Amino acid sequence: TGSMPLGPAAELTCEGSSVADGDRCQERGRNAPDGLPLDVCQTQGVLFLYPCGWTHVQNLNPAFGVLASCYNPAEGLAGVETAAVYVAPSDARSVHDLGTAQQLGQELATAAPFGELQEASSYTADGIDYHVFRVMFSGNTAGKFGAVIECRCVAVAAGRRVTLRVTTSRYRWLACEDVRSVLKAVTASLRLLPQAH
Repeated sequence: TGSMPLGPAAELTCEGSSVADGDRCQERGRNAPDGLPLDVCQTQGVLFLYPCGWTHVQNLNPAFGVLASCYNPAEGLAGVETAAVYVAPSDARSVHDLGTAQQLGQELATAAPFGELQEASSYTADGIDYHVFRVMFSGNTAGKFGAVIECRCVAVAAGRRVTLRVTTSRYRWLACEDVRSVLKAVTASLRLLPQAH
């Protein structure tokens, strides 16, 4: 199966990309899971939610497979709290052809030293199957952050493997229930839209 053309980065339609939009995001958040303050990003047949107030990385080159990327501005561009959508060609017909959620999570965990699979599950939305998993990296792999939580949601359609990657520090994941709730909702928000499958 051939890959879908990535198209220009200018197709990105994301709202709430500044802290000043917080009030509008709070209002919009009433429609998000558990009323969380989340906003919508839609680009090239992919939709996902992201935390209100996060900043979008501009001028991404779709040739590198990154459709969208945003980060918590309180941490700056080099911070650990991020969300990004990646796309790569795939001959798989569904995410199940790649393996189970457990297998994909274990694959990520063993890709670097000190990786530990913490959770893996699957869901279906609009006829598309998605695998979700969470891995903790510690030691040298996590660098200055000490330990990092990486959550991923993976789906396949129309010759594309789409991955939503969400990260934070282990400390914030464990100590801040609101951070944990928001990032879990973000990870499970990935949707491939009809034109993408």
